[in-house]
Amino acid sequence: MALLTAALGFWQLDRARQKDTIAASIQAKARMPLLQASDLQDDQQIHRVAQVVGRWRPDTTIFLDNRPMAGRAGFIVLTALDLPDGRTVLVQRGWQPRDIRDRTLTQPVPTPADQAVCVRARVAPPPSRLMDFEGGAQATVRQNVDLKSYAAEFGLPRLLPISLQQLEPALGCTAGDGVDVLEDGLRREWTVVGSSADKNRGYALQWFSLSALVVGLFIWFQWLRPWRQRRTSA
Repeated sequence: MALLTAALGFWQLDRARQKDTIAASIQAKARMPLLQASDLQDDQQIHRVAQVVGRWRPDTTIFLDNRPMAGRAGFIVLTALDLPDGRTVLVQRGWQPRDIRDRTLTQPVPTPADQAVCVRARVAPPPSRLMDFEGGAQATVRQNVDLKSYAAEFGLPRLLPISLQQLEPALGCTAGDGVDVLEDGLRREWTVVGSSADKNRGYALQWFSLSALVVGLFIWFQWLRPWRQRRTSA
């Protein structure tokens, strides 16, 4: 039992080291030069930061249900962004809380179609898949999004195989050099992969403590206690 619990402790330390390595890689990618719209390609760029200019496609906005953030239930808001070179990228714009009285009720998100916007975002894979419910694939509120189906549904033949996780409100590009912040009321506390290494180290400490306890109990009951009983009886 002592060897088993010690092995589990070392396994948790190894998991923590793996997560530290992933986190270091993510931080290194985040420090790389900003990607522009023309640079976006594929999943080799995941975790890099991009700053792109494009135009929203308001008709493509959907809400992914059952996506918690900071312990609350809500939606991830998705909208396609047309890039200057004719390609399109799906943007995870942020998170919106769910109405406790009506789970299908969503709040409108400002999405100007006639204005170019500048979006600062992290390159990310498409949102993770959850269990799907029949009949929800074409609704505004849905469980999942499949990029190929999404592209066919909204007529986006050049949709990129990646998505962007928006990091801050978009900037509206006006005539001249002026810009204005387009507040949308969305939260963007995205989960960072590899950020839970301290939890694994905590688990390792628990396993090592249990291993030490087993060894201590073995020494007490097998050696120290019989030795004391022999001395007392003598």
